Amino acid sequence: MEIRELSDLLQRAGVVDAGSAGLPAHAMLEACAGTVLLNCADREPLLKTAEVLTQLYPEEVAEGLRIVLEAVGAISGLVRIRNGAQTEAAERMISVYPHLTFVEPLSDCPAGDDEIIAREASVPEAVILEAETAYRIARAVKYDEPVTEKFVTVSGEIAHPGVYRVPTGTPLRDLVERANRTLPLNEVRVWLGGPMTGRPGTWDEQVTKTTNGIIVLPRDHSLFRNAGIPASVQLRRAASACDGCGRCTDLCPRSGMGYPIRPHLFMRAAAQRDFSDPSVFLNSTYCSGCGICELYACPQNLSPRSLITEYRERLREKGIKVPAKEAMPANDSAFAEHQSVQGDQIVSALGLKKYDGKVPAELMSVEMQR
Repeated sequence: MEIRELSDLLQRAGVVDAGSAGLPAHAMLEACAGTVLLNCADREPLLKTAEVLTQLYPEEVAEGLRIVLEAVGAISGLVRIRNGAQTEAAERMISVYPHLTFVEPLSDCPAGDDEIIAREASVPEAVILEAETAYRIARAVKYDEPVTEKFVTVSGEIAHPGVYRVPTGTPLRDLVERANRTLPLNEVRVWLGGPMTGRPGTWDEQVTKTTNGIIVLPRDHSLFRNAGIPASVQLRRAASACDGCGRCTDLCPRSGMGYPIRPHLFMRAAAQRDFSDPSVFLNSTYCSGCGICELYACPQNLSPRSLITEYRERLREKGIKVPAKEAMPANDSAFAEHQSVQGDQIVSALGLKKYDGKVPAELMSVEMQR
């Protein structure tokens, strides 16, 4: 199928990137000048959507990748997959499309960073195709099927955690009730997305094409407390508590890749309102938002990511141009070193250990109604 024909078909079907970005799939095709990397490993702890989907529908996931590769004129495909847990799925994918090369994820952190996912696979120019996006592409081409449902991981204070097939537009409250929450509604809140890059949600929000997971947690959980701290308070806390230890920079994956971002210097300058070196603020715009600095690295429980995001928005509002991203020199040793933060470490640090490993490797059979 020609790329223009495929692009039009995906546009009609409403296929989008199944990750949080939600980029239309037809726009992703236009960017596929180099390698296409199929990501069959979930990007955050507690989420299992991509892995379960790949285990259940490996042929359709592989078919989606094959369609994209042929449309953009490529032959071989690269698949990011957890070989230990998904060996059978990998074998079934090869039976559909034998020109596949598999790479093992180094970790499930940092979350959501396409550059690091591509870098660890030694293909820095790759376009990342999520497993569910590939599945949707295959269904759209084979059955002309529009996107009217989403695969969502439901975990936390849930009696039946799992990956649910959910119609888009389903209220989160209804989904949680079907999954049987274990605490009264007034004692829990819903976290939308993964623990690293997600956000507090509301019960009246609905499942969308980019909803990949929801976590039901006690109302006083630290994720909600930290997310509710205003930037003005965060600055005062940084001024009084940041000791400049540099641990946030040491564990910053983008810094380890060679980007000139130095979160500890940013925190010092922001807290003291020291604008003598503007590069400290401009270089912080290289932040990927992975959250390792504030959710794991900082011993004082400060919030470098949140403050960097706040300052970045201010720069944009004032029309200040941020530095253009440049090609970073390969730094394999530093990169591997800064990939040492593993998902189980994040889970333990955030007090989520009791919910880890609870999602079964099967699609939940409960059918949601609109």
